[in-house]
Amino acid sequence: MKDLLIVVSPSTGKHLDVCKIMKMEAQKLDKSLQQPLESAFLATGPKSFEIAMLLHRIASENNIPVAIFEIESVLSVPIPAA
Repeated sequence: MKDLLIVVSPSTGKHLDVCKIMKMEAQKLDKSLQQPLESAFLATGPKSFEIAMLLHRIASENNIPVAIFEIESVLSVPIPAA
């Protein structure tokens, strides 16, 4: 499976609480989920499609627009400060 980038509505200020829920739920499926931006998730590996569908379902339930992109490769992902 290719890497999938899931981008939530650009008005993240209103949706940050839902983004946190999305991250928690997706990490139950696969701990390798990355969140390069507050409103974007990067799913890699064999569970990436399941994660994308889970995040899409959560966004739909909350009436939040979401876009899913299949990408060939990831060139750079910001490393969160510890």
